[in-house]
Amino acid sequence: MEIQVICGYRSKSEDWDEKWKPVDWRARNLVKALKRLPFNGFAEFGLKKGRLRIDNTESGQRNALEFSAANIVLNLRALGVENAQIVPIPSSSHTEPGSEFTGSRLSEQIERYDPSYASRPVLFFNQAMPKSATGGGRNELAIYKQIRQSEALDDRPVVVIDDVYTSGAHFRAVARHLKTINISPEYGHVVGRTVWERPAKMFDMPPETIG
Repeated sequence: MEIQVICGYRSKSEDWDEKWKPVDWRARNLVKALKRLPFNGFAEFGLKKGRLRIDNTESGQRNALEFSAANIVLNLRALGVENAQIVPIPSSSHTEPGSEFTGSRLSEQIERYDPSYASRPVLFFNQAMPKSATGGGRNELAIYKQIRQSEALDDRPVVVIDDVYTSGAHFRAVARHLKTINISPEYGHVVGRTVWERPAKMFDMPPETIG
């Protein structure tokens, strides 16, 4: 699976020795707003309809969701992926089918942006999982064993999405689960790729391939 990335993401500013640049803060604010986490300041991003202000408000969070969904749709179109099912990786605490989480909000916004991409938040965990931010969530096999599926997927292509990619364990675990039902996604998309050093381009990171 080839993972497409919108931007690099530094989750803990105090751990980064290198001086931050405005582009680093813009990327971090985008991810924080998408995840509905508190942060200071704001960022602005452009779409065809105009400038979107992303900040620590409800409207700023909606703008982060809209910007992220639009970018994923444009990328999918560029890759030639059409009429696909968008399957979000469940958040660590997502144990109730049908309940909302960051990935489900993103997949629903993708479908609103372009209805040819169907939101399919069908995955959940059997029990709450340790969060990656606190040192957990990096054991692919442990994650895989806890994945459950509430509904069947159809024969359209599947695109896996997530808000943040750190070690890739969640993507590999989901790919392993999907393989058991004879689905092999070609592409995945993520909004923020955790980085420990500034990449060459914070908003133009190369795709990564996972087995």
